[in-house]
Amino acid sequence: MSDRLQMTSKATLKGMAVDIHSIKGIVATVKDEAALAAALKSPCETLFILYGTISTIESIVHRAKRTGRCVLVNIDMVDGYAPRASAVDHVRRHTPADGILSSKAAVVRAAREAGLIGIQRLFMIDSFAYHQIPEQIKSSQACGLEILPGCVPRVLSWIRADTDLPLIAGGLVCDANDARNAMRVGAQAVATSCQALWSLGRDDLLADPRQPRPLAACG
Repeated sequence: MSDRLQMTSKATLKGMAVDIHSIKGIVATVKDEAALAAALKSPCETLFILYGTISTIESIVHRAKRTGRCVLVNIDMVDGYAPRASAVDHVRRHTPADGILSSKAAVVRAAREAGLIGIQRLFMIDSFAYHQIPEQIKSSQACGLEILPGCVPRVLSWIRADTDLPLIAGGLVCDANDARNAMRVGAQAVATSCQALWSLGRDDLLADPRQPRPLAACG
């Protein structure tokens, strides 16, 4: 991409500003009840919720928020939600979620307009997907990007050179070196369902990725 993308990283279109820069380090990606229980015992300050239904998401988010975490809901993964602004409005009105994750630009834009953190998930499956990033950002007005898979530092470095938006590496981050490499090339945070990584602190993430510290593979 020839032009560096200059975008604001605060959700300030409507309502109170929410600073996405509070999302840093390891983010716990939570896919079921067992993972939620584990995440609430972990030191992770941010949780991405990737499960639930329209009738259970309220209780799931409330449980997480009672522990003082930053909580974002992946609209695409909640059963019963359509990828529309109405789903964002339901989350805003019925849960204390801090923000929304989605691969759909319209959903992310609706989150921004509602005063929530809006993070767009971008799947870098080929060069076409990469070259679509400027248009995706323009459409969604995202305040941050989750780049998947997050275990490919070369692609993360390209995107870091193209945009000032905060980047979160997510997907297939299965060991400490994956996380370190993502942070080394400019990711602000690393989202993973691998519970063995949830206890990694800042010093661990800044360690030399060439010095392996074996951990259990992600599930």
